[in-house]
Amino acid sequence: MKGAEKIGDFFYGAKTQFIIPLYQRKYAWQEKHCVRLFEDLKRIHKDGLLSHFFGSIVSTLANEVDDDLLIIDGQQRITTLSLLILAGLNAVANGDMQPGNEHLEEVKKDYLYAIRKRIDRQIKLRPIEGDIEAYDALFTNDAEEFVKGSAMTSNYELFYQLISASDLTFQDLISAIEKLEIIDIRLESKDNPQLIFESLNSCGKDLEEADKVRNYLLMSLSAKEQEDYYHAYWSKIEKLTEENLTWFIRDYLTLKN
Repeated sequence: MKGAEKIGDFFYGAKTQFIIPLYQRKYAWQEKHCVRLFEDLKRIHKDGLLSHFFGSIVSTLANEVDDDLLIIDGQQRITTLSLLILAGLNAVANGDMQPGNEHLEEVKKDYLYAIRKRIDRQIKLRPIEGDIEAYDALFTNDAEEFVKGSAMTSNYELFYQLISASDLTFQDLISAIEKLEIIDIRLESKDNPQLIFESLNSCGKDLEEADKVRNYLLMSLSAKEQEDYYHAYWSKIEKLTEENLTWFIRDYLTLKN
């Protein structure tokens, strides 16, 4: 465990990508969670608070070669902050938010990109399939390219509206975000990430039963096996059941048993 640190220190790393494993559920924060976060940031700015606890983030190295991190717990908060910062940057670009004195390119590099990563996709956050397409589309700053029906898109658009209606400058927003503190927990190879994941469901929305089943089935597999099984089975079932997986699994088990 690295202990308490500012969220900016966690995001820092020009070669580090945050990878959401396939056994994780899709991005699931609701409007009420996003509004609460934005109100907290406004209060931090207004009251001049020096810090605000933002929860714990549990991660482990993706492999022994790169600096990439697998996010075991905390993907909802990391993703939401990324959406908020991206909405702010695009709002400034569109003239809907004043920049203040903040260096926009520095913020973009520190929070949204792994600029020294020698791969085609240098965006820092790598959500699971089904989310990554919607997330990457937001970087175009073109509403016609956005993926409709995605929580990624709807929460980004919500943040854009909240930003446009507020009197915060981009500098105010980033200064408030940088007051957020987390507990950074880095797992070692001997740790069992599945047990830790199951005991640390600390985000704003409880896991569905189907989320727990996916976690149980995929987490014990290698990264390659997870990808193969996800494409061969899970994603197909997800699409055919219109993502109402919990009821499908219940009905299936009832029929079988």
